Amino acid sequence: MGSSPITALISVFVLGNTGTAVCSALRQSVPQGFLLLYYVGVAWAFSWWVLSDCRERGIQTSIDHGWFVFYAWPVVVPYHVLRTRGIRGFGFLLALLAAFLAAYGIALVAFFLLAPR
Repeated sequence: MGSSPITALISVFVLGNTGTAVCSALRQSVPQGFLLLYYVGVAWAFSWWVLSDCRERGIQTSIDHGWFVFYAWPVVVPYHVLRTRGIRGFGFLLALLAAFLAAYGIALVAFFLLAPR
């Protein structure tokens, strides 16, 4: 079974939020390199997903469409979802938000398990 862009995105959400929570629980600053990898990972996963979705739907893209999505994903992803799915796209966007919130919940559990009392 191959990996999927959504699985990668959720993994980045979990790793990034949990790593930040662990640093906070241990009263350490979050390394700048870790934050950079987190932000790049989110942009990369969204870019991968948009390009895969375009391929599946037969939507032609420009040669640098992936880079465009990478740099402008907060605007491009909702636009792409609503353009390709119509009103049903709101459900998909809510599912992405739920995935982020679930990862945040995992991070909160890690924080409270590791934070000194």
